[in-house]
Amino acid sequence: MITKATFKRYSLKSTARGTVRVYGPTKTRTLKQNLVVKQGKRPARTAPASKWSCPDWAPVKGNQSGIYHPPGGTYYSRTAPEECFTTEAAARNAGYRAPTR
Repeated sequence: MITKATFKRYSLKSTARGTVRVYGPTKTRTLKQNLVVKQGKRPARTAPASKWSCPDWAPVKGNQSGIYHPPGGTYYSRTAPEECFTTEAAARNAGYRAPTR
């Protein structure tokens, strides 16, 4: 990314009326910047994306009865999530229990 910056330098001069800024010529500098955007760490839990689905990055559904449902589980498609988790371990750490199989 190339950025152009235009600026003026000034100096302070004391006069009978007080201090005055005296500006020099306008200068332009071209700066080159390499920006690296790093993806931040995602939280272990999040709110549902809709009434019946969780975001792709947090597929484990936690429901109101305190049970979590991993993708591919028996009741996964029939569960309306209260919270969504990145892993089953994150759901257990939040106080949810595994479904009975």
